[in-house]
Amino acid sequence: MTNLQVGEFNKFKSELEIILKGLNDRITSLEEENKRLVVETRVMKTKFIDLETKIGDYDNEIIKINRNVEEVNSKTVPQTRLFSSLFDNIPQDDFEINIINAVKTNSDEERSKEKNVLIFGTKFNENDDENNILKAESETSPILVELKTRGDKLEVLRNAKNLRNSSQFEKVFIGPDQTLAERTYTKGLIKKRNEEKSRLTDGCGFRYATIKVIVIMSDFCANINSNEADIIMISETWFKTDSIVNINGFNIYKKDRKSRGGGVCIYVKNDIKSYELSDDLDEYSELEHIWCVSELIISRF
Repeated sequence: MTNLQVGEFNKFKSELEIILKGLNDRITSLEEENKRLVVETRVMKTKFIDLETKIGDYDNEIIKINRNVEEVNSKTVPQTRLFSSLFDNIPQDDFEINIINAVKTNSDEERSKEKNVLIFGTKFNENDDENNILKAESETSPILVELKTRGDKLEVLRNAKNLRNSSQFEKVFIGPDQTLAERTYTKGLIKKRNEEKSRLTDGCGFRYATIKVIVIMSDFCANINSNEADIIMISETWFKTDSIVNINGFNIYKKDRKSRGGGVCIYVKNDIKSYELSDDLDEYSELEHIWCVSELIISRF
């Protein structure tokens, strides 16, 4: 064999070895893939069996529920007959009749008002230009608006709070169109609140008042000093970043709103140990709020 033939043979042998190695690697890879597929097939088979078992359990539950429904239906008197039977051969006095009539009247009124809202604080304007609406000085009576659906009404009431962020509509309030019973109940709550407020005599340690801190800060400080207040909590402060709000002898904890309006703060006297509590409560994330811990020593009631 000549050197040329030996060289060709060795070249052929090398190429063949490369091909055989590639085939061997491919076979190994396929074997590994096959093992993985076998494992996945076993897992899927187990899941399928579990799913079939659950479906069987659900079918059994559905059969039980249907049997219970059939049993209840077989024992249930038609609703109209059941309601009317409550009054069969039972004499009703005037009080019972009045209650029934009141419930029916309130139900009818609720149905007629379920899509309504009332708008308060708007301004009367004789100008037909829609851009000038609500800018005149004379205030109108509440405006009754009937919306298309009850869902629209709820959406309007949810978004009504955003009016306070508008310089044009900040004094406009939107509320539900209440029934007579709801208005009576609301008046009762207001009356109770006023009565509780009037019971706060000079001897009590708590006060409630409506003030304009941003306008009369000096008068507010004088009021605090004259009443010897220890802790003051204020909402709707309307403080700005450059507002001078510190009071001598008090620590202040505050949370301001970035836009117009809002804001809360707490003043605590220096001789009372206090600190602000960090807040991680998501349910209050949309409101300006502040948590303050004060350690009080109670010597008397």
